[in-house]
Amino acid sequence: MSVTIVSLTEVVIVLQLLLARSLTIKYPEQFVLTDCHFQIAQQIASRQQRRPEWRSATYRSIKVGKSSRVDMLRILGKPERSELLEGARSHKEIWHHYADAGDFPGELVVATDKRNGLIIGIWLYPEDLSKQKAIEHFGNDYLITKYDFDRCLGDGESAPLYESPSGEVTFIEYRQRGIALCTDYRGMVTDIRYVKGPIGDPFSRCKR
Repeated sequence: MSVTIVSLTEVVIVLQLLLARSLTIKYPEQFVLTDCHFQIAQQIASRQQRRPEWRSATYRSIKVGKSSRVDMLRILGKPERSELLEGARSHKEIWHHYADAGDFPGELVVATDKRNGLIIGIWLYPEDLSKQKAIEHFGNDYLITKYDFDRCLGDGESAPLYESPSGEVTFIEYRQRGIALCTDYRGMVTDIRYVKGPIGDPFSRCKR
């Protein structure tokens, strides 16, 4: 049974669902949206409408996605060491390591795109930071979101994340500030991420 989609958001989500599952459409008449597609789209659209959109983070005047390595050196100084990473994503990254240059004691890592020098992410690995202390610092305007690994797209924790109510990874998110805090089973913050967009997909891209 086909249905009529009235929301542009739902149309986009349905198309994403079809593409993610690699459905082959040989003829136009085969493109039939089922009630199942419609219900899934409604659920995702409703969830997205309730949640604020991600915005790019700013860390000590460094704007993720806009500032460059030159800005990093000017604001944070020379890193203790830098390393080239290959294969983790579609482009090469250089990770610059700082000791105790963050808001909390611990290692700070700034990732830049090797092609153009733009900052693509900042990670802080705090020492002994509880979830409660982090919330006191960042504020109460947060969401708690669970994610799981899309294991067909990578090995282990190198696989991309997607939102899942039963996921094994929990984040405290300040989406409008581009900040995500990963927490463990003890309620401790393992890393703080300053990002330029979503840290995971709204649904899995692997076939089920």
